[in-house]
Amino acid sequence: MGITFLGQGTAGGTDILARVLARLCGIPLSQSYLFTDALVILLAGLALSWEQALSVLYVAISRSEVGHLKALIREIDPNVFVVIGQASEALGEGFRPLKE
Repeated sequence: MGITFLGQGTAGGTDILARVLARLCGIPLSQSYLFTDALVILLAGLALSWEQALSVLYVAISRSEVGHLKALIREIDPNVFVVIGQASEALGEGFRPLKE
């Protein structure tokens, strides 16, 4: 994914919308991803129900934990909708300390 972004490309889906939004609004790509993810939740609420749309778990984990999380998700609900994205920075407990 990183090579795709370095080459100014996308992997399709909301990547395209996030890239366009970042360019047009001059915001970081990570923020435009967050916005497009929220937009997907909003549209799901309008199309389905708010109870279903707001049943969201948002987590920040290290790359080394992704495989374990996927296995856990598959075990609990193999039909769940999952979005995995990259953040430009993760700060706080379990990550780099937040400095002033």
